Amino acid sequence: MCMRSASRCDQQPLRQETPMNNLLIGMPGPGELAIILGVLVLLFGAKKIPELGRGLGSAFFEFKRGIQAGREAADEVERAREDLIRRDGGL
Repeated sequence: MCMRSASRCDQQPLRQETPMNNLLIGMPGPGELAIILGVLVLLFGAKKIPELGRGLGSAFFEFKRGIQAGREAADEVERAREDLIRRDGGL
């Protein structure tokens, strides 16, 4: 039910989804990647790009290792909790 006047209820909503709203979602295409790479070369120089990539890769690896360690710690806590419950008779 429309709470506005009858003439306004027949009109479209004020905000509609447009294709432009969806352009910001997703992976960049080849043209955008080329522009990003060009800007990186201008900012850091061609010799620094491999070092930046190596640093980014090692940071990603450390991040994944930290997440795995957190999961293992959470699993260990859960196992200890279940052992306590089993040993104490479900209290």
